[in-house]
Amino acid sequence: MRYICTSIVATLVLAGTTLAAIITVPDDYASIQAAIDADAHSTGLLGPIVMPIDSVPTTSCIGPETRARIQGIVDLYRAEHPERGAGQPGQLTFFPMGGRLYHDVYTNNYVDLDPTTGLLDWDCSNHTYDGHTGNDTVLRSFDEQAVGVPVYAAIDGIVVWSADGYFDMNTEVVENCQNEANAIIIDHGGDLFGYYWHHRNGSVEVVAGDTVVAGEQIALIGSSGCSTAPHLHFELRDEAAWGGSVIEPSTGDCNPGYSLWQDQEEIVREAYIGDVGVTEIPWDQWPAWPNRLPNQAQIPLGSNVIYGWQYFHNLNSGDEWTYQFRRPDGVLACEYSGTFGYTIRSLRLVWGIPCPEMSSVPGAWHAELFINGESLVDTEILIVEKVDPDFNRAPWPISIDLYPEVPDENDVIECVIGNDMLHDDPDRNVVQYRYQWSVNGNSVRDVISAGKTDVLPTDAAAGGDHVSVIVFASDGELESPPTSGYVDVFCSNCPLGACCTDNQAICTLANESDCDRFGGYWLGAGTTCDGSPCPTACLGDINGDGQVSVNDLLTVIANWGPCP
Repeated sequence: MRYICTSIVATLVLAGTTLAAIITVPDDYASIQAAIDADAHSTGLLGPIVMPIDSVPTTSCIGPETRARIQGIVDLYRAEHPERGAGQPGQLTFFPMGGRLYHDVYTNNYVDLDPTTGLLDWDCSNHTYDGHTGNDTVLRSFDEQAVGVPVYAAIDGIVVWSADGYFDMNTEVVENCQNEANAIIIDHGGDLFGYYWHHRNGSVEVVAGDTVVAGEQIALIGSSGCSTAPHLHFELRDEAAWGGSVIEPSTGDCNPGYSLWQDQEEIVREAYIGDVGVTEIPWDQWPAWPNRLPNQAQIPLGSNVIYGWQYFHNLNSGDEWTYQFRRPDGVLACEYSGTFGYTIRSLRLVWGIPCPEMSSVPGAWHAELFINGESLVDTEILIVEKVDPDFNRAPWPISIDLYPEVPDENDVIECVIGNDMLHDDPDRNVVQYRYQWSVNGNSVRDVISAGKTDVLPTDAAAGGDHVSVIVFASDGELESPPTSGYVDVFCSNCPLGACCTDNQAICTLANESDCDRFGGYWLGAGTTCDGSPCPTACLGDINGDGQVSVNDLLTVIANWGPCP
């Protein structure tokens, strides 16, 4: 991995004194650490320091030798299965990995549409690298990989080839990309083939010849093969002609036509923060990307230097920043400001916090970072007299949504966690989510994931079924209260009939399962509401026990008066 060389000039204001820190970010991580360490000792302060994590590979995610070998496998498969080229493949109705796009996972590279050495993505920008042939969507760190983040089949299909058993924590690209990857190729029909690359060792669940359905888990995210961080390289290819050609599924001004996405997501270009941490651990003990930087739930009084860091996206030259530090009583103690002089898509910002009171005043401090006047993160920093090694708080309660809201029997059902990246755990621990899916009360999927989404495949529920999910959030020790949701699968092919609601002379057309779900009485397939088929309501039966008696009169007396 290479880094962009950037000069950073930051002006910080503290107690009326203006101080300047000038840092040059070199090409490699070791030099970055040396520069930061030297600056910290020479000026007594630190930040903002940028640690870019944009990779500039010398080759694609799939090396030339591997590419030639798997192309031969695909060509041979096509020759043996010519019937698979007929028809049209389905649309992409969801993103084929766990995680909310541009929240806890980030698409760093799209297909490079420029045939020269220039860069061009579908949206006419440079969200790619030279010669890239797929969509690279990355996790925040190896910590999420360790928990597990699923990869799903994007569309129904047949597995053409798979590989597993290779090292999955690569951080560098070797010459000619000779590292072998854990990977899967799926024939999605109509000459559309999906390449799924870089999976976690031992996680590949399919082999050649297996039939898969949209939403079926096929692997976990990893960093095997030609990879510098845990991510999914998702590549679609048109194999109608020998040798095939790459497809960018998203369309825009620089890639006009028909989008393969049912609901195409736009590239998020506004600045946002995907992860934060606070620590007093010295720089020389910090791990390199893509390991998560250290974080402490409590900081002891008297710490010489407190570091705050953010995993940042879409930083633009000219962005103005302000960092405020408030005491436990809410009073502003320190404020720093400056202007960024560089543009980087993905980076880690690091700040040494020279706020004298923070080392002497215990309690819950707050560090709030503003970019162009907008608050992007407000981090609680607990300053304590003595660190409690057992201190831990459960993750914050979560909210979920299920999509589509009214699915049919052909839909992948997606559960999306609504909390943003910075409000998942009060101690800033990595959170894992347990998704427990049931259909008509029977368990059909139970998975633990670090991703903020999970899906139920198309073959798990039929028309008329009741689908529910319970989600638990945990930091590995403590859980927040579970959250649940449900949807009813619309049955487009189920016969309709007259449905009489309980104890009312109301008739409506419904299928049997829907009628039963709403407490009705189904008269059978093909019956209609013509001629008032439902029993006449017994108007005096107030309490619904099937007879008119003194009990109904008592009910009326007990509720006597104006209606609310």
